[in-house]
Amino acid sequence: MMFLRTFLRFIVNNAYILIGYYILINIVAFVFFLADKIKAKKDARRISEAVLLGLSFAGGSAGAMIAIYTLRHKTRKAKFRILVPLGLILHLSATAAVVYFSKI
Repeated sequence: MMFLRTFLRFIVNNAYILIGYYILINIVAFVFFLADKIKAKKDARRISEAVLLGLSFAGGSAGAMIAIYTLRHKTRKAKFRILVPLGLILHLSATAAVVYFSKI
């Protein structure tokens, strides 16, 4: 319990690092989805689905969702329709838990 409390205190005291990370990873995820869309149109070598989903689960799920629906890319793939929103829910839940438990 002591480790958790120390970890949460660190996260809350350095929230700007976490916010910066989320902004950066979401921009990177969006750009990777955009690059994959462009490569798909040019029939060039594509970015693997594992990389795109990995970016989503690394915190870039909001950027990935924005890319999926604004670029209309990977909308037919069940993997992306299910796992990207799931990643967003997990990250929002984790953020809410950090905020909630940091008040302990």
